[in-house]
Amino acid sequence: MNKKFLIPLLVLAVVVVATLMKRPPSGEAPGPAISPTAETQPAPAPEPVPEVTATETILPGALPPGVPMPQPPPSAPGDRFPRPSLEKSTDPDLDIARNDAENIGLMLRDFRTVIGENPTGTNAEIMKAVMGGNKKGAQLGPPTGMALNGEGELVDRWGTAVFFHQMSGNEMEIRSAGPDRKLYTSDDILTK
Repeated sequence: MNKKFLIPLLVLAVVVVATLMKRPPSGEAPGPAISPTAETQPAPAPEPVPEVTATETILPGALPPGVPMPQPPPSAPGDRFPRPSLEKSTDPDLDIARNDAENIGLMLRDFRTVIGENPTGTNAEIMKAVMGGNKKGAQLGPPTGMALNGEGELVDRWGTAVFFHQMSGNEMEIRSAGPDRKLYTSDDILTK
């Protein structure tokens, strides 16, 4: 934004906020301004806590201070697909793999921005589209530090092909099998 417009915009914002603060609540007649004191000022309402589901990826610092990191419900014995953990690990490879998954999500976001929708198909077909095999010839991947295997599939840091699940034209679930190299186990790394 041009700097010469920034100061007038800030002044305008301050004037609007000041005007709104002086306005009486709806239904009350305007009257003399009363300076707020501890006796007349109501206690501020607590800020609502954002609702977050266990399937969402939450980046550090994304929640307001004091709001605890939501945890997925524990997997019940016999669950067909155990839920991956959202907690930070003590294994730096897992933390890097989570970052890789986020970078894959950014790659797909860039693809949607350029092409208008997610690539579709198998891992190899998706990567072919991302690497330039699309209607605009846009080359957007693979993410830095990641590679393709001999079949043209994007692989995680353990050499396992990343699993893409198209949820809709603009939402894609990305799953790394994790260190055990088996999909749908508790060490999977999942993001959208």
